[in-house]
Amino acid sequence: MAEPRTINEVYPTAKLNRETMALWREQMGYTMNEAADELGCSKRSLTNWENGHFPIPRYIGLAMNALALNMRPYGSRRKRGPD
Repeated sequence: MAEPRTINEVYPTAKLNRETMALWREQMGYTMNEAADELGCSKRSLTNWENGHFPIPRYIGLAMNALALNMRPYGSRRKRGPD
């Protein structure tokens, strides 16, 4: 059986929160800077979300799942994440 790749597959009832965001970043092997770059946000925003200072926007959760599935913008050559 294939390994689950998205947060929803790993935790089907989990809400996107600071713990699931940190878990995603860890499983993807991203540093804070790399994750912010891949998500198209600032490191400060990412830090605030991971520390629970602000709610994580829905579009960030969608981007996290897309990246976990190795979906990249057209022309992007970077491949990252679990095999």
